[in-house]
Amino acid sequence: MSVVLHRALPLVAAMALVAPLSACGGSDAPAKPGATASASTVAKKKPTASALYQQSRDSALAAKSGHVKGSFTEDGESTAIDIAGSVDGANQQATISTPQGEVTMLTVGGKFWIKGDRKYWTESIDADAAKAIGAKWLVVPPAEVKDMGDTTIKNLLTEMYADASMSKLESVATAVNESTVAGVPAYVLTDKIGGNGEIFMTADGKAQLIKLVGPKDEPGELAFTEWNAVKPFAAPAAAQIFTP
Repeated sequence: MSVVLHRALPLVAAMALVAPLSACGGSDAPAKPGATASASTVAKKKPTASALYQQSRDSALAAKSGHVKGSFTEDGESTAIDIAGSVDGANQQATISTPQGEVTMLTVGGKFWIKGDRKYWTESIDADAAKAIGAKWLVVPPAEVKDMGDTTIKNLLTEMYADASMSKLESVATAVNESTVAGVPAYVLTDKIGGNGEIFMTADGKAQLIKLVGPKDEPGELAFTEWNAVKPFAAPAAAQIFTP
């Protein structure tokens, strides 16, 4: 059975939607960070926005593994993403949920699999295919592998930090405030000019990225946890793989 993965591949599309999360806004619902700290670990002298921004970027990109989870709204349509595994994508699981259904992509040992719910397969192929495939994994055809290989936490972070609206938080016009996220002391970078974008990071001298919060007109939040602590994923068992 030939399976078109045009709805699955787009964590790349999800990456393009990450930028609006840094536009403005705030949230009262904290995400659980991947590192612990106490109030005594907060530096006495508050670092500059530029130093914190660069440190959070370098720390995130240097991590071996991580977990990114959240949701956002674009043009009235809600999308949820959940990516965990190695930052370079060599071993990871990524799930995307939209009104068109939910799909999960798995990468282990250079091989790729995809699994969708009934709504996803019905939308992507048809109802008969959805019934036949059920909850099993499908091996991704070689022609589709490159697109899935581009769907990684590293690429998401690279796109995010390179975005113009996000990079504004590195400027002198950015306020550095103190906050607490799930009991962990944190610094918050807020753009005082423009969209009031916010990025949260640990205030323990490591500046580990905790979360981004989106604007009220396009609400959303991405939480970053389990830095260097995600356990490797295993390949699906033969019985869990769909054979046409």
